[in-house]
Amino acid sequence: MPIIKQMENLFFDAMIKGYAGDGVYKKQAQGFKQFVYQRPEWDLCLFDSYYSHPESKKGFGHTVITLNTDRSIPFWFMQYEGFYPKEVILFLKEALLVTYKNKKFVGGRGRDYLSCSLQYVNTPKSVEYFLPSSFARFRGVEVIKKTDGREVVEILGYHRYRGGLLIDQKEAL
Repeated sequence: MPIIKQMENLFFDAMIKGYAGDGVYKKQAQGFKQFVYQRPEWDLCLFDSYYSHPESKKGFGHTVITLNTDRSIPFWFMQYEGFYPKEVILFLKEALLVTYKNKKFVGGRGRDYLSCSLQYVNTPKSVEYFLPSSFARFRGVEVIKKTDGREVVEILGYHRYRGGLLIDQKEAL
C-alpha cells in the first residue's frame, strides 16, 4: 500500500479513537492537550494536539504524522484555529465521527451534517487554482450554525483549517 494511503488510513483510525471518539488527551506544556496514535506495522505515528484559551472560546491545534522510528520528522500536517462554545462540541464530534467512520477525507474535517436545530457545514477549497482539495494538500472552513428549521438563526462557531504532505507527492505514492 502506498505510504500516502497508509497515512490517510492512520488519520481516520486515530481520529475515530481520538478527538471524535473518546480518546484520552494528555496535558502537555503551556496548556496543550495531546493524543498519540501508532500503527507499528506501517511505521507511522500521529500526534494530535490542541489548545483552548481559558478566557475565551478560541483555540487552535495541529495534527502531525511522522515515522515511528524518527518522530522528529513530520511527513503530513493539519492546522486549525477558530472557536466553538462548549455546548456544541458533542455535535461537532458527532459530525466528524460520521465522516471518519466512512473514511471520507473532506479537508480532515466532517461532511455537511444536520441534527435538530444544529447544522454543520464544511467548505473545503482548492489550494491552488488548478488543484482540488485532497489528503496531499487542503484548506477550508467549517461552521456550526443554529437554525429554526428553515433558515440560519446564528453562527455558533467555526474553524479554519489547512494542511497536506510535507514530502514530494511522488515519494508518497
